[in-house]
Amino acid sequence: MVSKIAVIGANGKVATQLVQKLANLKTEFETIAFIRDSSQGSKFDQLGIKYSTKIDIIESNLEKIANTLKGFDAVVFSAGAGGKGLDKTFAVDLDGAVKVSEAVKLAKVKRFLLVSALKSQDREFWWNTPLRSYFIAKKYADEIISRDEDLNWTILQPGHLKDENDTGKIEDPLRVNSIANKISKENHDISIPRSDVAQAIIESLRNESTIKKFIPLIRGEIDIKEAIGKI
Repeated sequence: MVSKIAVIGANGKVATQLVQKLANLKTEFETIAFIRDSSQGSKFDQLGIKYSTKIDIIESNLEKIANTLKGFDAVVFSAGAGGKGLDKTFAVDLDGAVKVSEAVKLAKVKRFLLVSALKSQDREFWWNTPLRSYFIAKKYADEIISRDEDLNWTILQPGHLKDENDTGKIEDPLRVNSIANKISKENHDISIPRSDVAQAIIESLRNESTIKKFIPLIRGEIDIKEAIGKI
């Protein structure tokens, strides 16, 4: 049975990698790429992926988003403000994520997957970094969404995102946070290629065992399918 997937923020770097992979899995997933405006649509046309501009993360109200998402089996939220000021960061990365999760519940969508950030809940980890505002948004979005008992959420928390070729491998998610705790400011290589994050999203969609789980992600030596499958 084909699963109908909505990818919100599909023009972003991780989401673009995800949609490219989903385009090769059309017997398994029917994908709709939600983007800000139609000028971003040509790359999805080339992939044979339908796109929609019906959801404006900031301006669309809850009812409109919920109505748009009716009939989907899963929603992947990978939108971000991209460092375009505090207002947009909090409107997209925080309120946008929470608003869409609420819409998912109203629309009776089975699953909601959120792309967040490594150790978002550990204030000491990120407070004295240039990304403080970004992490504040991620922290509270993650906390609000993960407390919703009526939502089948999965929160993926990748480390530093890299534009590198995929490796197909990650560290055991159960070990990632303890590894990150040992990283010093001089040695902070807790990175992962964006394409590997995209593959982890796909494997999470395939595995209901990832429901109501945080999945921290950094590069490693374990096959992604294997690592996600045993969560």
